[in-house]
Amino acid sequence: MSSLREKDGIWTKIFAPGNKPGVGHNHEDKGSFIVEYNGEQIFTDPGMISYGDAGSRALKMCDFHNMLLPAGTAARPHPRNPFDGFYTPEGVGDEERLHLKMELTATFDGFYEKWERSLDSEGPEELTVTDCYRLKEGRGVSALLQTWGKVEEKEGEVRIIGEKACCTFRLPEGVSLEVKSHVFRGKELRTLCLYKAGEEGTLRIEMRFEPRA
Repeated sequence: MSSLREKDGIWTKIFAPGNKPGVGHNHEDKGSFIVEYNGEQIFTDPGMISYGDAGSRALKMCDFHNMLLPAGTAARPHPRNPFDGFYTPEGVGDEERLHLKMELTATFDGFYEKWERSLDSEGPEELTVTDCYRLKEGRGVSALLQTWGKVEEKEGEVRIIGEKACCTFRLPEGVSLEVKSHVFRGKELRTLCLYKAGEEGTLRIEMRFEPRA
């Protein structure tokens, strides 16, 4: 599902992928999303590199998508791949608002008893990502956000700075931040890992976007 909205000459684009049963595209991206603001991807899918490069396998994994992953599991958490059912994000929207819901429990192999994700926005310059979850395995969750922008954090406020746009949000109570860096195609990809302890709960991230002067 995709959303395209405009305010004051600035476009906001949001894309959430779905799939048909047994689809050949085998990236672990069910539940992920992409956000473009003012002509720049703030939250990105890094895409692919040459299949001859060892890093190409890693880029297929959910670890390099905008996902919620169980933390502290014995095995690497991952969606069922290929997924044998239909998966379609459902929602409504217009030129200003967007309300998108994703029921993701069935897409993962035994890691969740429940995972529901929603993307909600009352205007093109804001977005709230809400994850409601209950784990079968793990001691907490990590919400992953992928960006090519620079990341600053001060007193619980996180700011992502791109060339054309910025995104700001506050760390929710009880959530810690770790930023990991990787280099692909000569560019630095930064993965924000927002960790929250506990086997059940809700993680809500309220974001605001603005153009860079």
